[in-house]
Amino acid sequence: SAINLERSDIAAANTASVSGTIIFRLITGVICDKLGARKGLAALLIFTTPAIIGIMFVGEAGGFIVCRMLIGCSLASFVACQVWCTQQFSKNVVGTANATAGGWGNLGGGVANLLIPLVYQVFLRATGSEDASWRLAFLVPLAFHLVGAAGRRTHTRADTHPPMASSPFAAARLRERPSRAPFSAVAAPGLAARPSPSRPTIAQR
Repeated sequence: SAINLERSDIAAANTASVSGTIIFRLITGVICDKLGARKGLAALLIFTTPAIIGIMFVGEAGGFIVCRMLIGCSLASFVACQVWCTQQFSKNVVGTANATAGGWGNLGGGVANLLIPLVYQVFLRATGSEDASWRLAFLVPLAFHLVGAAGRRTHTRADTHPPMASSPFAAARLRERPSRAPFSAVAAPGLAARPSPSRPTIAQR
């Protein structure tokens, strides 16, 4: 490597990455409480994107360690995903939804460990430079970060529905329930029921 990392530098970078993840998971929980899971996830991806760009241009160990720490912060996206699942699914299936989402996130980490070395090999064959190849390999996570952040900044179809109805399991359960007359119609039959003003759901934040 052109930045001549020592074993101690690599160990420090790994420690910084894990430390950034732990600290930012706590911060992300607060952000999700204030902004909502969707905006919180988008903010997290946008915040950590410059570190992915920066690590492609680092020239010394200190910059490499700092970038690794900031990139590690992106792993706090796990928190936003768990909050989002909890909001979107009803209590009778939310455990299964969170377990599936959490396992899918771990699967993504495994796929990345398998995929990035292959991407590195592709760039190595194209450029013939080890230093340039490992830097160019970060274009892949950079693209995923940008696409993910852009996707989270837009409203999806699920955002326009209440959390209970966004789950197919919950929607089926709601259809099975007997319909009930509105409270206003029961309390005052002579008065026309007024539609309640629509409020944005937590998932729309």
